[in-house]
Amino acid sequence: MLVNYYWSSAHLFRQFFLRTTDADVEKYLKMFTLLPVEEIDAIVQEHEIQPEHRLAQKLLAKEVTLMVHRSESQLLSACSL
Repeated sequence: MLVNYYWSSAHLFRQFFLRTTDADVEKYLKMFTLLPVEEIDAIVQEHEIQPEHRLAQKLLAKEVTLMVHRSESQLLSACSL
């Protein structure tokens, strides 16, 4: 089975952010995303109530991975024209 470098790279990137500790996730959301502070504060409050759901880490991983790899995907598609 061939592994597509692009997708495995995005997957590993996403996994890195999913493993963010509870202590760091709020700081990372504020540093690495363009989400409004109010939205971050709300998700962090929800995360503190049910940390086992890892809502903040999932949001962080999604936002950062899309920001980085969506741009990469657009660049790759533009180069293939």
